[in-house]
Amino acid sequence: MSMAQTLKKRVESAEDATLMIKEYEKLRGYACSIYDDARSILPEPSTLSDINDVRYAVNQLVNFATAKAFPVFFKLIGALSSLPQQPSIPLFPILSEWGLSMNWAIAASALTLMEVIVNRKYDELEISKEGSFRDRYERLNSEAGKKNVELPNLLTDAFWRIRNKVIHAGEEPSYEEVKLIIDYLNVLSRSLKRL
Repeated sequence: MSMAQTLKKRVESAEDATLMIKEYEKLRGYACSIYDDARSILPEPSTLSDINDVRYAVNQLVNFATAKAFPVFFKLIGALSSLPQQPSIPLFPILSEWGLSMNWAIAASALTLMEVIVNRKYDELEISKEGSFRDRYERLNSEAGKKNVELPNLLTDAFWRIRNKVIHAGEEPSYEEVKLIIDYLNVLSRSLKRL
C-alpha cells in the first residue's frame, strides 16, 4: 500500500504523464498478479491520456490497496482473540486519506511518548518544566549525570530534523528513521527508569 501512496504523492506534483503511466502500470501489474478483480477495477494504462487520468488511476490504486489490506488486518485481529477491542482501527483510513501510513503513526506516537516520559520524570524529580524541551532536557541530563546515568542525546541536529519532519511537517519517516526513533525511545525509557 505504501508504494501506491508514494506514487500518489509523486503524481500530484507531476506534469508529465508518460513516466507516471509507466510507474502506475508496474504497480497495477503487481496488483493484478495477486488479485483477480484488480483487472476489472483498476483502469487500463492504455486508457490514460493525460496527468489527470493518471491521478485518477493512482487514486483508484490506493483505494484498492487499502480495501484489500483491511480484510487481512481484520482476520489477524480476529485470530488474536486475547486482544481487547481496538480503538485504533478507525485511524487507518484517516491516515490513508492524508497520505500517511502506520509507520508515521508509530513514529509520531513514539516521539510524543518520549516527551511524556521525560515530563513525568521532571515531576518525579521535581525539576522545573520552564523553557523549551531542549532547555528542560538539558536540565534532566544534568540531573542524570549527577547519578551516573547516561541519557541518549535527543538534541542532535539529525534527531531533531527527524522529529520536525514527522511531528511538524507531517512527512513519512523512512524505515531507518522509525527504527532510530524506537531505539532512542527504548534507551531513554531504560535510562529514565534508573534515575
